[in-house]
Amino acid sequence: MLRDFALAVDPLTGEVDFVYDEVAKDFVFTDDCRNNLILSVMIAKGTYWAAPDFGSTHREVKKNTENAPNEIATGIKEATRWIVASGRCLDIEVNAEADENEPGRINIEVIGRQADGRDVPFTTFLRVI
Repeated sequence: MLRDFALAVDPLTGEVDFVYDEVAKDFVFTDDCRNNLILSVMIAKGTYWAAPDFGSTHREVKKNTENAPNEIATGIKEATRWIVASGRCLDIEVNAEADENEPGRINIEVIGRQADGRDVPFTTFLRVI
């Protein structure tokens, strides 16, 4: 069974960090594909020195057009394709929608469907002008 350090994303800044259990005085581990989803979405394509093709192009979408949610979803689908190819997930669903209450915000939901039947969600957002 694959084990990773659990990651958490700050919903306001988008910063990614390890999850630490203060009571147990140890890092939290996970056996799902959430880390794969987080890293694939949150790392901009071309910025990881060890794998320049790794990451997502969705942050290149800057303008708040009618097609922006579709362009964002496409960038994320391309970035996460490797997770399905590696067998970590059977399928990955990406939903991107303009926020009705906050103009210029695109809400993003990524769901990895694992072979063991678990759905592993990751949500974030992108601001567009």
